[in-house]
Amino acid sequence: MRFSHFFKAVLPLVSVAALGACTGETASPDEPTSESSDELVNAPRDLTHTWSVGVCASAPNTDPTKGKLGACVVPETRCTGSLVAPNLVLTARHCTNPIDWTGATGFCDAHFSPDPLTDAGARITLNASVLAENPGWIKVREVLTAPTNNSCDDDVALLVLETPVATADAKPISLQLENLGTKWWLRPAELAIVGRGILTAIIDPVTLAPIDETEDLTRRYAEHFSLRCISNQPGKCSVVDITSPPSNHFTLSTGQFLFGRGSASGDSGSGLIAQNTFKTDHPVAIGVVSAGTYGKNGVGNAGLGVRLDRHATWLRAGAVKAASAPNAGGYALPSWAKP
Repeated sequence: MRFSHFFKAVLPLVSVAALGACTGETASPDEPTSESSDELVNAPRDLTHTWSVGVCASAPNTDPTKGKLGACVVPETRCTGSLVAPNLVLTARHCTNPIDWTGATGFCDAHFSPDPLTDAGARITLNASVLAENPGWIKVREVLTAPTNNSCDDDVALLVLETPVATADAKPISLQLENLGTKWWLRPAELAIVGRGILTAIIDPVTLAPIDETEDLTRRYAEHFSLRCISNQPGKCSVVDITSPPSNHFTLSTGQFLFGRGSASGDSGSGLIAQNTFKTDHPVAIGVVSAGTYGKNGVGNAGLGVRLDRHATWLRAGAVKAASAPNAGGYALPSWAKP
C-alpha cells in the first residue's frame, strides 16, 4: 500500500465508497444505520472551538514574496492539534517527525525518524489560520512520542508548550482512554472534527495528486462522521483503497480505527471528538486523524484514526511531565490523566 502521498500535513479526504465492514467482537447494538453528509470541504468556519490549534513545524515566514510575514508557509509542516492541558497539545506524530521508509514493504511496517521535520522546531497558534500574518505563535518546549514506533499504530505526539494557554483563550478538551475495543458501550456512534486543510474533494487516481487544490488552512468544523470500525483483533477492520494493488484491500492494524462519510480535509492531527460531547463544555477525543484511503474514482473512502486508548499509559505520563514543566506547569493534573 502506498500512503506516502496521503501522509501529508493535510488530512486525507474522506468519503463512503467501498467501505469495509466491522465484524466479530466489534459489533455494537447501537451501531448507526445512517450518516450525515456534513464535510470539512467548504465546511463552516469555526469561531468557537479555540482548543483546536494550528501546528507548524517550520520557521515563521520572513519573506514577503512567499506569503504573510510570520505565517507558516512551508507545505507539509502544517497540521492541527488539540489542547488537552494548559501547556499540552495532542497531534499526529508525522506532523513533527518524518516517516522512515527504509526497509518497509508496506504502510504499517515503516517507522518514524527521530529527526524533526525541520531544524526550526515546532510551534502552535490559537489563530483561526496558520497563514495569518504573525498569528501569535507559542513555541513547543518538547515533543513527546510514544515508546513504540510504528507508522500506523503510533502516529500520535504530545507537544509541551513553553508557556501555558490561558483558560480565557482556550479551555482544554478531555481524552477517552478506556479500551474501546472491548467496552463497546463507551464508543460514540458519531464523531466531530475541527481542523484546517485543503479544499478539494478528490484526487487524481493515477498521480494521486489533489485536484483543484486550494490551501485555505482556516479552522473549520464538521459533524456526524460515523465511527465505522474499531477492534482489538487484527484483520477485523478493512477498506478498499486504490493504492494497494492487486487486491485493493487494506486491513487496518488494531491501533487504528475507521471513521467517516462524505469528504473531509481538516489537517492531520485533528482530535476525533465524540459527537455527543462536541457542543458541550467538555469535548472528549477518542483518537487523532492520521491518514485516509481512496476509491477508484479518486474520492475518499474513509479516514484512519489512531486510537488513544492504546496509548493510555504514555499519554498519562506525558500529562504528568507537562504539569511539572518549568514556568508552564504547576496546575492540577487533568481528570483524564489520573489513574
